[in-house]
Amino acid sequence: MCSTASSGLEDLVQEVRRYDPDVDEALIRRAYEFSAQVHRHQTRLTGEPYVTHPLAVARILAEIDSDMLTVVAGLLHDTIEDGRIEDGRPVTREIIEERFGSEIALLVDGVSKLKKHSFQSRVEAQAQNFRKMFVNMASDIRVVIIKLADRLHNMRTVEVYREDKRRAKAEETLRIYAPLASRLGIRHLQWQLEDLALEVLDPDAYRDIQTKVVRTRREREQVVATLSSELQQRLIDAGVPAEVYGRPKHFHSIYRKMVRDELNFEQVFDLIALRVMVYTVPECYASLGIVHETWVPLPEMVTDYIARPKPNGYQSLHTKVVGPEGTPLEVQIRTWEMHRTCEYGIAAHWAYKEGRDAASHFDRSLSWLREMIELQADVPEDSEFMTGVEQSLFQEQVYVMTPKGDPVELAAGATPVDFAYRIHTQLGHECVGAKVNGRQVPLSHALRKGDICEIIRRRGSQPSRDWLSFVQSSHAREKIRGFFRRLSFEEDVKAGRALLERELSRKGGELGLSDDRLFEVAKSLNYQSLDTMLAHLGSGDLKPQKVMLRLRSMETGADIEEELRRFKRRGTKATGECQITAAGVDGVAFTLARCCHALPGDPIVGYVTRGRGLTVHRPDCHNLRAILSKDGSRVIACEWVVPEGTKYKARIEVILGDRIGILHEVTGLITNMGVNIADIGPLSQQGSKMILHMAVDVSGSAELAALISRIEAVRDVVSVRRIAH
Repeated sequence: MCSTASSGLEDLVQEVRRYDPDVDEALIRRAYEFSAQVHRHQTRLTGEPYVTHPLAVARILAEIDSDMLTVVAGLLHDTIEDGRIEDGRPVTREIIEERFGSEIALLVDGVSKLKKHSFQSRVEAQAQNFRKMFVNMASDIRVVIIKLADRLHNMRTVEVYREDKRRAKAEETLRIYAPLASRLGIRHLQWQLEDLALEVLDPDAYRDIQTKVVRTRREREQVVATLSSELQQRLIDAGVPAEVYGRPKHFHSIYRKMVRDELNFEQVFDLIALRVMVYTVPECYASLGIVHETWVPLPEMVTDYIARPKPNGYQSLHTKVVGPEGTPLEVQIRTWEMHRTCEYGIAAHWAYKEGRDAASHFDRSLSWLREMIELQADVPEDSEFMTGVEQSLFQEQVYVMTPKGDPVELAAGATPVDFAYRIHTQLGHECVGAKVNGRQVPLSHALRKGDICEIIRRRGSQPSRDWLSFVQSSHAREKIRGFFRRLSFEEDVKAGRALLERELSRKGGELGLSDDRLFEVAKSLNYQSLDTMLAHLGSGDLKPQKVMLRLRSMETGADIEEELRRFKRRGTKATGECQITAAGVDGVAFTLARCCHALPGDPIVGYVTRGRGLTVHRPDCHNLRAILSKDGSRVIACEWVVPEGTKYKARIEVILGDRIGILHEVTGLITNMGVNIADIGPLSQQGSKMILHMAVDVSGSAELAALISRIEAVRDVVSVRRIAH
């Protein structure tokens, strides 16, 4: 054991003993020795022994007071993925279970990635790994806590990766992992993930904020010390034992406020933030009164998250006051236990530590997690699944109350139908009306923060397909679709056959539509039966164009394949690093049609030109329809092969209401998501509305869909759509 690793192990043991005096030190040491053994021939890109990584992950878990088994699982988290035992055999879940028990084996297996060679694309690999993680989270939430710690250490050493991989990891961190930490209430990990991602994605802004923070630190520390001392003395004089100190502002938080609110650094950082720590809830409210006696409170600036906690468990009193010489002050007041929850979230309170009753609040708050678990089961398409994950994590949230006063977390713009399905699936199915704040409203009514929503149900009622046009959550959407899939399988089969017949008629009827031929197509698309494929067509889960393209490919594939082999790509840079697989031929020379400009993740088809390779279109392209009517035999199915980190331009049209600051709000949101605005056109007027065209750099259609969804949620944005180049 190298001296550095030995020192790190001792530090880890001491860190766990800090909050767990009964720590099983022998178990931790045994797990470390096993990890060091199975990773003995591996090094990190930093040049360090690989075991330094799981040791660092375990230390991060200990810093947030994770239970001992979670810390041990952190030490072992990569052993199944990469390790080999003494006789050369790969480490398996069974081996971990034999040596460390079933509970630790579950955690280690849950956080282990699926083997990369089984996937056709990065999107598929990413989606399948997240599917596995969410399934395992259903059994034990500690799986995702380990994954967050793993990602944090990888981001701390991200400089060893090449530029494109750095940016890809940072973007994924900002899109998924940081919001996931926020949803679990683990602020200690969230702010570190956000700051590290910002440093990669916008290093100039990061360094600028860092420099300005350092430059103003001494002066600010003096002001904070003076105000903290004054307030602490007032509290002690009033008989309230309290500790008052300055609340740090993290770089990404400053950056986000500057972009979102169109402020400069001085305007954001000039606000002094204090935190008051006490021991009991009554002392919190007593402290609030003393703060307001000491300084002038701003009207309607008190928020009580103690009486009504956030769904992630966050509790605190927030107030804004005017301090000495007109200095604006933010003051947070909480107990020490609340502070522990605010920083460590579910990691500090899960059932494995204090019993199921102690975790009941968090059980109630994890409806979003159950939604994603159901999402992975209900949505077979990988790109659609990842879009749903990002929407669930990243969308702005509002808290709507039940008639009993329980908060329910929903996406901004959610409707009573979304609310009903979030409470219970059957309540959603039987929803026939709703009252908001005592007044009856349409089911499409957009709920606002603090609304009290009451669902009117009728036993035996059924959902309407029309609901799909206005529900906001993927959870509600999939529950509605699932209902109709189960209810009307035979009807969907008939509808699917009718769609195909209509498509065939539109194509001139040149392809046979016998059941035997269609069954061959169904098998090629991985359906077990013809009726299953037809039912998916009828429900809208499968597009008839995809079936027709597969039929066409089966009719003409042999000749097309031979022709394509003559146009194997020869390192051209015209289309970037992205590649296309068509008719079983990899690396075909291709051009993206400018009429529809497909993005990675979009469904695509190719037109085999005579002598110039492949021209790639989206199936809904109007030019493609004309090609199909003239020379449909040369149109074939294609698939993307996209390297990690590649970016592509997409154009969108945003129709805005006439509101001051809305343009800055939209562009700031895009920048805050880590998306580059490559080009922005002039505003045009359409009555009282403004039309904006812009080009953005995205990794593919999933990221573009998530971006469009976020923009649509901005107040007074009328519509957002993707447009051709």
